Amino acid sequence: MPTCSNGHSSAGDGKFCPTCGIAFADSARGNSPSTPPTGGFRSTMKGGTTGAAPIGRKFEAPTTPPPYSGPTFTPPTYAYPAATSPSASSLPSARGLAIAGMVTGIISDVIFFSPFLGLVCGIVGLVLSSVAWRKISTGAASPDGKGFAITGFVTSVVSVALWIFVIILIGSLIAAGS
Repeated sequence: MPTCSNGHSSAGDGKFCPTCGIAFADSARGNSPSTPPTGGFRSTMKGGTTGAAPIGRKFEAPTTPPPYSGPTFTPPTYAYPAATSPSASSLPSARGLAIAGMVTGIISDVIFFSPFLGLVCGIVGLVLSSVAWRKISTGAASPDGKGFAITGFVTSVVSVALWIFVIILIGSLIAAGS
């Protein structure tokens, strides 16, 4: 039966004492004491009665963490964007032109079935929105009405395209009836 240097004996056939983790010195097997395993469950159990590190393991004093300094807060810095030439505030506005194009484009969609009045409103809306969008895109006007110009352009194109389809349909029906 193997016995460790602390006097514990074990009925098993292991290399280390299950109580203290020290290697067995069994003369019958011809084993000499060796260092305990460095990892695992048994190597961390009961290093001795004095609280010292187990045999074969180096004792290291626990390090203390650095003192807590708290979170650091850096206030945000606010900067104005660099001025470009010419500045957006000095450019003329095409917003009124864009809004007029959008309104006439929407009216052309609403009064579509009015005989040719929807087509006229659609063409006027298309022209107004196109002029406003072109001024904004080239930088000749401030970009504050770009959304209105795009909306007016799209609604006017829808109305004019539908009117072109209706005119072609009416023309083909007249030609087929002759």
